Amino acid sequence: MSFNHKSIELLKKLISFNTISCNTNLELIRWAEFYLQQFGAETRLTTSPEGNKANLFATFKAHDGNRHQGGVVFSGHTDVVPVENQGWKTSPFELYIGNGNAYGRGVSDMKGFIAIVMSLADRISSAKLKVPFHFALSYDEEVGCVGVRQLIKDFTQAGFKPSGCIVGEPSMMQLVVGHRGQITYKCEIIGREAHSSLTQQGVNAIEYASRIITFMYQIGQEIINSGERYSFFDPGFNTFNTGIVSGGTVLNVVPNHCEFFFEYRFLPGHERLDQVERIIHYARDVLVPEMRKVYEHAEIKFTQVSKIPSFKAFEDSPFVEILKSVTGVNELNSVSYGAEAGIFVENGIDSIICGPGNIDQAHEPNESISLDQLMRCEEFIEKLITYYTL
Repeated sequence: MSFNHKSIELLKKLISFNTISCNTNLELIRWAEFYLQQFGAETRLTTSPEGNKANLFATFKAHDGNRHQGGVVFSGHTDVVPVENQGWKTSPFELYIGNGNAYGRGVSDMKGFIAIVMSLADRISSAKLKVPFHFALSYDEEVGCVGVRQLIKDFTQAGFKPSGCIVGEPSMMQLVVGHRGQITYKCEIIGREAHSSLTQQGVNAIEYASRIITFMYQIGQEIINSGERYSFFDPGFNTFNTGIVSGGTVLNVVPNHCEFFFEYRFLPGHERLDQVERIIHYARDVLVPEMRKVYEHAEIKFTQVSKIPSFKAFEDSPFVEILKSVTGVNELNSVSYGAEAGIFVENGIDSIICGPGNIDQAHEPNESISLDQLMRCEEFIEKLITYYTL
């Protein structure tokens, strides 16, 4: 099979849109909507509450006119992670081809997949499809799978009931049927300011934050030392991670404020929120009373920021069996990262993760994807079109 160079042109265009999550994605979405409409797609947009971002849901109806019942969703997020201070050798928002690879922010995660499915829009449009095909492009996946919830709610209310969804996150084109869930939290510590020569008069918010973080680490070690493992996942246990800590003003002042963000990742069917509750109880029942002996208004606050459900494909899934038949691959895998697949499953849509590229390249400087992976993805989608063609 010869490579469809249209996909490279589309990838070049997609990469040129600076859709870091803090930016708008509207220009990309409007361009993609216009492109797909040229091949007969019916489109729906849902915008963020602020109006600066949007999801696109585009439908190619079946040969018999059916546009709502059954069918396949190709799902991809349009946002990418930041590039600052990463030491890129090429411009991150200009596609560069070299050494058998394509380079640019998002080529692997996950504009490569989007480019491939869009490049086959004319093929999909002209096929006598047994079922409708849908394209779902979402915003703000990288900050907690925000947009896809709105997208699914909208098309469900409009009567669309897809049978299956392919989330094109980088999986080296392996069939992935499971990933861990993720809950992120913000912890804010309010202490009392004092001169650093009189530390006994202050409540050091950073020190109390460090004690919570240390307690969290100890719980994580307990989980590891328990020996409980689930071999299908790597790692096969629940984990904690503190990712951001900020606080303090100058060295000679006892800081009265500190906040940090942490995440809890859990296996499907093993969302042990009691592991999180131990941290919250330790802060409120042990630390806060200690702090208030010095300052009565001291406080520790926990806020859930986002949640990505764990993902496990439906048992005895007909959709998974179809994809195994189409690809000739029988081995099923899991991934360590979170994705939108679990949200589709929560809404009754059987799902699988299968996309080009290596997750090791995602979020990295000089992000790349091999042209061979893009070709393998194209061959996969072509076979899927053939399978669903009369």
